[in-house]
Amino acid sequence: MKENPYDRIAEKLESRMERLDTKIGSHFKDMKPFDKEPVSNDELLYIYENMTPEDMNYLLQTHSRDDINQKLYEMEKIKKRRGM
Repeated sequence: MKENPYDRIAEKLESRMERLDTKIGSHFKDMKPFDKEPVSNDELLYIYENMTPEDMNYLLQTHSRDDINQKLYEMEKIKKRRGM
């Protein structure tokens, strides 16, 4: 029985992708993906003050309630310290 040319092409593409993945992985080994700058308290308060119900729903879908409550508590403490 003759081998399907599509299977042969798929195998070659898979092996190329594996080699490429290995090469990229070795090139970027031990590198951080982004240089993140910390967000200032002023920016955090601005975001917190302008949060919509849709934003809160998104947070509830992506984070645990405990984490969200902790952040909200921190924002309220910052507001209280600043007398807002």
